[in-house]
Amino acid sequence: MEPHTRTIRERVAQKCEMLVDRVEFIDLNFSKEVLTDRILRKAMYKEFQEAVEAAADICALVRRSLDSSAQDDYSNVDYLVDRDIVSADGWFMNTTASTTGLHMPQLHGSPEPCANLPG
Repeated sequence: MEPHTRTIRERVAQKCEMLVDRVEFIDLNFSKEVLTDRILRKAMYKEFQEAVEAAADICALVRRSLDSSAQDDYSNVDYLVDRDIVSADGWFMNTTASTTGLHMPQLHGSPEPCANLPG
């Protein structure tokens, strides 16, 4: 295995650990109190934001592992969708687009990033 590939794999593993850690934290600590306590809500949002950022970083690293230069989040995800590595209609796409502010009208059916979110 080439050093470049090993480094990418190690970084993907680190990002996956971060993603799992953030999601587990949210799962364990989400309660009705979060809905009424602004500080808890902000803390939970920060954990969620870091989880989505880790997922976007994983996309960039996967793209790099395919010998393609990583670009912005939108381009990286689009690249992986075009190659059927990431599903265009899955949770990741909807969550990443709405959280990072990406405009994906071909996936959401609307030019507004949060237009299809409830509420």
